[in-house]
Amino acid sequence: MKNMNLEEKKVLIVDDEAGIRRNLHVGLTQHGFSIDDAEDGLSALAQIESSYHKGAPYSYVITDMVLPDINGLKLLEVIKSKYPNLPVIIITGYGTEVTADEVTARHGDGYLSKPFLADDLADVLGKVAPPKVYFPQAIAEPALKTSVSAYALIKVTEGRDLLGVFNKLYFMDNVFYCDAVRNSFDIVLLLNAATPAELDHIIQTKIKILADIEEVVYCTVAKPKLATGIQDFINDYEKQKSLSPQGNKPKRVPSSLSAYVLIEVEKSRFNEIYPKLYFLDNVVSCDTTKGKYDLILLIQSATFNEMERLVREKIGSIDGIVRTKALNVMNLFEM
Repeated sequence: MKNMNLEEKKVLIVDDEAGIRRNLHVGLTQHGFSIDDAEDGLSALAQIESSYHKGAPYSYVITDMVLPDINGLKLLEVIKSKYPNLPVIIITGYGTEVTADEVTARHGDGYLSKPFLADDLADVLGKVAPPKVYFPQAIAEPALKTSVSAYALIKVTEGRDLLGVFNKLYFMDNVFYCDAVRNSFDIVLLLNAATPAELDHIIQTKIKILADIEEVVYCTVAKPKLATGIQDFINDYEKQKSLSPQGNKPKRVPSSLSAYVLIEVEKSRFNEIYPKLYFLDNVVSCDTTKGKYDLILLIQSATFNEMERLVREKIGSIDGIVRTKALNVMNLFEM
């Protein structure tokens, strides 16, 4: 194994199984590594950020593929969005050749399937050069025009002209997205304007006055207030996503089915809930809102059954979430 000084051998182990963390801790310590551990992805992100602020960053991150909050591949992607030179090794008992390819595609630095010995992992680390100590500097960005956004959840009077209302809203100025949906509401709008007053003016004078609209639930989009470390990672991850051709628009996959998920949460637990939802697979956008609902997600999947399972098992099961309501997006022109 390549000889390295102790500063080059600081490792963060991310695994939700205490026994595995302990075994790797003991085994890698015998190889001269200095070990910290985390039981989930969000804790790992906070520790990585803290290590840089303290001037003692990690040389390697070793993460399990299956974590209680963030998929290991998503964690890899998020880490690389801010610290592209920090080596990340994926370990898993659920490995396939496809998974190994996915690790490589996301610029992962190594992959090891369970079961394995600490010696095997030490050998993998020995083949990966630790990064030079690098502290990312804040990059001055050009000032952007500020804007505000809001969701308008619209119910059309039963038996009235849904398609007619939809067409009027779809072509209206300031409408970022217009989707027909099922379950409790008929149309979801995402609106953009220069000021909150302009948004309110649009709602009151352009939308609510339309014939056949029975109800409009208005939820303004707000910036979440998160722990600094997690917020920094989200900001950098967003910058990477904004390089896509769609810019700041949510990156929808045309061939997938979509749904909005309206969520009410225990306010005291918001800071722990938001990142878990934000980093979930199949979540295209995750907006903090003020109004009847605390969060509005846009999710996508291959089938509505898969989305129902996602809402039931991955979203609704998170501690602190009080209620969820899924609104499946439909194509009016195919009905």
